[in-house]
Amino acid sequence: MKNIFVTLALLLINNSFSQRIIIDKTTKKGIPHVNILVKNTFKGFYSNNKGQFVLKNFIKTGDTLLFSSLGYETKEIVIGLGNKIDTILLSNKIEHLSEIIINNHIKKYETRKLGILSKGKNRAGGTLGIIKLAVFIKNKNTSKKQGIIKELVYRKLKLKFKSGAYDTYFNDLHFKGEKRKVNNDLALKFQLYNIDKKTGLPNLESPLLDKDVFLKLDKNTRILKYDVSSQNILMPNNGVFLFLEVLGVFNENGEIIQVKGNVFSYGAHKPKEKNKLVTYAKYKDRPWIKRGNNALFSLKVAYPVDK
Repeated sequence: MKNIFVTLALLLINNSFSQRIIIDKTTKKGIPHVNILVKNTFKGFYSNNKGQFVLKNFIKTGDTLLFSSLGYETKEIVIGLGNKIDTILLSNKIEHLSEIIINNHIKKYETRKLGILSKGKNRAGGTLGIIKLAVFIKNKNTSKKQGIIKELVYRKLKLKFKSGAYDTYFNDLHFKGEKRKVNNDLALKFQLYNIDKKTGLPNLESPLLDKDVFLKLDKNTRILKYDVSSQNILMPNNGVFLFLEVLGVFNENGEIIQVKGNVFSYGAHKPKEKNKLVTYAKYKDRPWIKRGNNALFSLKVAYPVDK
């Protein structure tokens, strides 16, 4: 009888930690950093940079898992009920984009920096977890010619693991009851969003980049730049939200895991006038709030000029 229990236990453990994978239905390649969420909860995790994932200890029979990634149709799978989740196929989402007319006779462009450019000394902390930061950048172009967004810039970012920051791994069985100090790279997600005209907040249903951008922040990085010139993104007439989300840290297997503790800070500039707060923050399901310091987020935009 004892041997039977041992065998069952080993089978359960093997099932929990067997490597599963999420792949593109067309290309058959693994999809990195897919968001895997337990439906109707805030519990979730990401696949690693190869699209592989392991079922977490908090998932139980009957739970519905949502697999989502920008550019793909969201897929729902119920745990149990005979459903196989060894290989998850995601289909490409068909997007209907507005037509972009490129005028070939215009060859000269003037590049401008827009956003929070003042060098601030103030620091503002961000609790590592599901925290979102968004800065609204106004379009200051006075001509009728639309600019093209060339680069996203995030200045004076700082990775700082303070005391009390521990790797929780969502209490996975192989780390249950054990706290380990974190010394990994921070996982960040970047995006551009249109403004919601009704609320004046980021419209998270209207991303401008064709895919989410996942980058690593190590202890030596103070500025992050991401070139988007190849995507030909037109600068909206009223402006755009530059968005950063702190997801967690990358573990040794390339998976994004969450930790507890205040480990992330960013360069900031405190405006002289209170009504000029433009940086918004959102934590989990809480509403967006304005922060007292403006994050040093900016864009490089190329505007066409006459010959």
